Amino acid sequence: MRVSGSLLARYLLIGGAAAAFLGCATTEGLPVEDRRRTFDAAEDSVVSAVVSVLTEEGYRIDELDRQSGLIITDTRKTFGYLSGLDRTSVTGRVQGTGGQSNGPTAQLTLTISTEQEGGIMPGSRMRGSEAREVYDELFQSIEAKLD
Repeated sequence: MRVSGSLLARYLLIGGAAAAFLGCATTEGLPVEDRRRTFDAAEDSVVSAVVSVLTEEGYRIDELDRQSGLIITDTRKTFGYLSGLDRTSVTGRVQGTGGQSNGPTAQLTLTISTEQEGGIMPGSRMRGSEAREVYDELFQSIEAKLD
């Protein structure tokens, strides 16, 4: 089930007001367990679902290597009065995990990178539960594409 409105877009509009730092950051600081999910689907199906969801979220795919499972988006730019100019990109890696008795499985690791500049209250990163919610929404959307 998809949450109405994009949580990532909502973060870009109000997230900058939550932090007081200027610069570039990624959500790599989150434990990898929060940025990784295993799906009960073949690797190629997961890659296709990720590409579909990211495209729906407004990203253009800059690099796609189905053999290695690498997916890199362009940098999406948005502007908010409080947060200024936001540049966000997503990198994903899909790896087969060797099928279980129930069928194939694939593991996806995502990294969201954000840079902000300007605005009256610029911020530099999604933090804690805010970032986890964004990842969870993306994973739920991908899972829905696989059903």
